[in-house]
Amino acid sequence: MDNHFIRELSASRPSAVNLICFAHAGGGTSRYRNWHAELQEYANILIPVIPGREERFIEPAYSKLEQVADDIFTRIKTYLDAPLVLAGISYGGLLAYEMATRLEQHGANIHALMIASQRAPHYHKNQQNWYQMPDEELIECLVELGGVNVQDAATPEFYELFLSTIRADLKASDDYAPTDKAPLMCPIHICQGLYDQVIDRQATRGWLDVTVNTVEWREFNAGHFLFDEQKDIWLQDVKSVLAKLSLQTPPTPQGNHAHV
Repeated sequence: MDNHFIRELSASRPSAVNLICFAHAGGGTSRYRNWHAELQEYANILIPVIPGREERFIEPAYSKLEQVADDIFTRIKTYLDAPLVLAGISYGGLLAYEMATRLEQHGANIHALMIASQRAPHYHKNQQNWYQMPDEELIECLVELGGVNVQDAATPEFYELFLSTIRADLKASDDYAPTDKAPLMCPIHICQGLYDQVIDRQATRGWLDVTVNTVEWREFNAGHFLFDEQKDIWLQDVKSVLAKLSLQTPPTPQGNHAHV
């Protein structure tokens, strides 16, 4: 299988890392369309196109996160020679973690795992079984969180074309409870909004349990999707971390320490 379902935005210098990005439930590559201008000095941006959206729209979305990871893994093998940074928000945070565990098992050099608005994999979010909500209730919740535009949600096309993909992603996220995973070797950077109504603050502390390296938290005056008056707060946080990373030396275990 080839890698033609990877959206690639090239960096401005050859020594940059490969930043692999994963979007929220129902989201696609457009979540990261504005990142290239800000991050091209530091990274090639790679965004997998997964079933149920964009040019893979006719393919049913997977309802198991492990299936999504299987699909992506076959497509990113050609990008593993460079140092890697993985970044995911909400549903994409769990997907980024699952990919990180697989990639480290295959010897990939991961410099950082960046998680936004997501619980540790062995914790559960405040509201379970979103995917089982009636249509109107689910859409109301998504609009309130800022994940769906009010005007878009009111159209018949939204119900017909997107709701099934969102439900599949939410089920994959809700049901994800991995066991027997080896601890990661890479550091983890957590970004969370202080007004996040989905992910409990304590549930993010569980990320300490999944790596032998450092875990850092950053909290912002924002909600679940980390936007503040249309400003992408998470982008600025990712840029800050990439700018500070020493990308010449692979990360080494430093003990399990939390920096808040």
